[in-house]
Amino acid sequence: MRSKVECEHFLEGIKVIEYPEAFCPEAGIMESDVELNCTCFDEHIHSSFFNGVHIEQRSVTVRSPFYLKVAHDFPFLKMQFEVLGYSHFSSPMKSVMDVQICAGHHQLIFIPEVKGELNYVSNRRTLEIKMTSAFLKRLFGEELQPLGRFGKAILNNDPALLSSAKMPITPGIQELITNISRCPYAGLMRKVYLECKVSELLLLQLEQVHANEQLQGAAPRKSDIDKLYYAKELIEQNLEHPKTILQLSEMSGLNDFKLKRDFKRLFGTTIFGYLTDYRLKKARELLIEGQNISEVAYRMGYRHPQHFSAAYKRYYGYCPSSIKQ
Repeated sequence: MRSKVECEHFLEGIKVIEYPEAFCPEAGIMESDVELNCTCFDEHIHSSFFNGVHIEQRSVTVRSPFYLKVAHDFPFLKMQFEVLGYSHFSSPMKSVMDVQICAGHHQLIFIPEVKGELNYVSNRRTLEIKMTSAFLKRLFGEELQPLGRFGKAILNNDPALLSSAKMPITPGIQELITNISRCPYAGLMRKVYLECKVSELLLLQLEQVHANEQLQGAAPRKSDIDKLYYAKELIEQNLEHPKTILQLSEMSGLNDFKLKRDFKRLFGTTIFGYLTDYRLKKARELLIEGQNISEVAYRMGYRHPQHFSAAYKRYYGYCPSSIKQ
């Protein structure tokens, strides 16, 4: 099992990383520390291998934005927790979806064949846990039924994400991330401890997805769907001076309780969450077009550019000024 990482800033051009077969070292557990240093970034990676699991604790200091070309000769099944920063993977393969994870969010990813680019624009701190399908089958059975559609995708060798909705890192998940980074044990006791924490993280991811699906399961009435889409249009068309909930309620013809409840059921996020997402995505488009930060901030409804910059950095993990760089 190996990965190839290519970057124009590497002296040797391509780095080849070798892994224990099936992430199962002969000693039961194997750990290593790797330092990568070049002109545009410094990276420290602490790795742990055991029982079909590869834990990577990454810390990256970015001096200037760069791309990494990556390829793996094995199916890619990974939990990714973006504690700090912003992750964006894109692939030239039409069958493979782009994967974007904002700061403070997480995802479970399956890609049968990995070949693509990772875009680094800011400092990052992540917990990334690669697994074999055999490890998942030991936990959830040969048919992976508890994983639902995601489990079927693995069995069918189809690319998939555990959830199409954003999944924030909850306090419970953050506690487990901290536990892994501060594991007090060594040797085989460490292996047992880490495997338990990885299993707990998987359960919390599934619990979060199940809760989201239950919330979205009770669909709004057909007669209300047009009104909800009209409310969404009102949000998009009034970024500089956003409508209040009461104004949206009056203009859409839905009472405020039904508007808030059914908006989240239909669009998978709250009204405020949708406004924030839409503002910051639109802002990024305008910045890429060359508009200055202050102008974009005011157009998106922020009273002060510094408030916009802070919100942008929380969302994407890097400052808006990085786009110009």
